[in-house]
Amino acid sequence: MRLTIWVLGITLLMAGCKSARDTVDVSKETNEIVQREFKQHFFTGQKERLSGNVDGAIKSFKKCIELKPHESAPYYELGRLYERQSRLESAVEMLAEASRLDGANIWYQGMYAQLNARIGNYEKAIKTYKNIIQQYPNQYDYYFELAGTYIMLGNYDEAIKLFDSIEEKLGLNEEIALQKQMLYMEMGKPKEAIREVLKLTELAPEEIRYWGILAELYDASGEREKAIEIYAKLAEMDDDNGMLRLSLAEFHRNAGDMDKAFAELQRAFVSPDLEIDAKINVLLTYYQETETDRKLIGQAYELCELLLEQHPNEAKAHSIYGDFLYRDERFAEARESFGKAAAIDKNRFVLWNQMLILDSQLEDFDSMVSTSEQAIELFPTMPSFYLFHGVGLMQQNRFEEAVESLLAGIDLVVDNFGQLAQFYASLGDAYHELGEHTLSDEAYDNSLSINEDNAYVLNNFSYYLSLRGESLDKALKMSKRANELQPGEASFQDTHAWVLYRKGRYEDARQWLEKAMDSGGSTQGVILEHYGDVLFKLNRTDEAVEYWKRARDAGDASELIDRKIADKKLHE
Repeated sequence: MRLTIWVLGITLLMAGCKSARDTVDVSKETNEIVQREFKQHFFTGQKERLSGNVDGAIKSFKKCIELKPHESAPYYELGRLYERQSRLESAVEMLAEASRLDGANIWYQGMYAQLNARIGNYEKAIKTYKNIIQQYPNQYDYYFELAGTYIMLGNYDEAIKLFDSIEEKLGLNEEIALQKQMLYMEMGKPKEAIREVLKLTELAPEEIRYWGILAELYDASGEREKAIEIYAKLAEMDDDNGMLRLSLAEFHRNAGDMDKAFAELQRAFVSPDLEIDAKINVLLTYYQETETDRKLIGQAYELCELLLEQHPNEAKAHSIYGDFLYRDERFAEARESFGKAAAIDKNRFVLWNQMLILDSQLEDFDSMVSTSEQAIELFPTMPSFYLFHGVGLMQQNRFEEAVESLLAGIDLVVDNFGQLAQFYASLGDAYHELGEHTLSDEAYDNSLSINEDNAYVLNNFSYYLSLRGESLDKALKMSKRANELQPGEASFQDTHAWVLYRKGRYEDARQWLEKAMDSGGSTQGVILEHYGDVLFKLNRTDEAVEYWKRARDAGDASELIDRKIADKKLHE
């Protein structure tokens, strides 16, 4: 019995040993499988990220975390992807975990700090940047990041201390000195700001820019005489320097000497070394100021002319000149300027759009058609050009082509309901001219479903229904609303009168036509003819004939006007 027990014990022990060894083998095999799957999903995630499939990449990296939750890299990758999706809170969570798992990784910590700063967690950002600097004292980019965070918090003293520590390690640096100068000015410490720039002038006395900044600081701090001395020194160094002339212009302007300021601007604008953007900025200031103070408009145009002389091949020069001309309703000249700009830089959408707006205002519909066709070739997915094209074609009586262009444009409109309403309104007009009344009505209804208070559409739709004698109650309601939206509009009042006429309400129609004539319609043949028709219905035949004659003389009456006059009878 004792032998049996002993044998049984040995057997169980051997079985146990076999089981443990198998378990180790299985565990090792499982780890290898997990590692292979992890690598596969991580590689897939990287590939999806690079191809732009963010959702697919996120799915793959999440699978990596399921497989190996203690690996830091997938958390970092997820953080980057969430940041791309503007899911900053989620991105911070992922970067926090990545940094926890691999606290020595500077990239993880750096991004974690940046994201915290972006969502306003400045204290966490500061703590993380300090940790990075402690671990990597020679990574100076993070000193600047930390200083920037202090600045966002308004803690300028700490930012300056940090810049001082960088200077101790790296020596005098322009970027740091100028940053400190700006901070000191923000703190109301001009002397300290001046001290920083003086260091730069000592380091590089030939650098005109430093002296210019110093002069501006002296001027801003009330030390005008010192500023004058420096400007005199600068004039000796480089009398034709454009930036110097701009600084002097600002100096004289601050002193209230506008004549000297303008003289310096003139010298700046003829300076070949002054970049065009600096000159454009001056003109933008003039543009804003001349909105309310027209005394400066002459100076503005003179500077525009100098700009064009110096930069005839720059689209910007012609464009800003066009802006002034357009604002001052010099439309033909503005159209020419924008055309020159587009000839130089044809890939600027805004130039083509402005040209087409001006074609519309100048009623140059031939130009509108040809220009919009060029614009469509350059920008085939921009719906506004199809709208201009369609409207221009209608003015040329090319209604079928207009419909094609408008339908093509409608298909391109995305999340712009105002523009879509315009398309349908124009489409309604085009279909009406083609006699496609069902399609015309549908287009107008579509336009009004987007903007029920479009007075133009309400009036046109109402008038066309009245001409056909259809849906007159609807027409009357729309016409009433159009006149509420734009009271005193002669053509709208005429439409309302004509709907009343078609409903047999002749006396009411007469009153509305008299309103239309009082609103400026007394010289319009259509309105005069309508008034004659109403008078005839009211049995005032002689008066009716007189108004028909006036309508004929006005030149835009119907084809039936001569028969009405000859027969002294209404023809419809």
